[in-house]
Amino acid sequence: MSGENFQKAVLEDKQAALIEFWAPWCTYCRRLGPVMEQVAKQYGPRLLIEQINTDEEPDLARAYGIDAIPTLLFFREGRPQGAITAPESKAVIDAFLTAQTV
Repeated sequence: MSGENFQKAVLEDKQAALIEFWAPWCTYCRRLGPVMEQVAKQYGPRLLIEQINTDEEPDLARAYGIDAIPTLLFFREGRPQGAITAPESKAVIDAFLTAQTV
């Protein structure tokens, strides 16, 4: 996802979104990939799930205070509502999303 897409899909759209800030060189980010695919399947159309490469979009990462990756940022109605950094498992992500009332 690019900065342009982010503006339209996350900030202007009212759908809840889970955005993963990551980088291709981040080993932990790559290991989290299959887990995020499972999360996307489980939460389907009620939650937009996208990735933002912090190497390609450093200004966007900086704007949201992302200083460690992977960081998952939850948005509701275009506003950040919560974040989780380096979740250890899908269960941790599920608990985080449950707390966000997804």
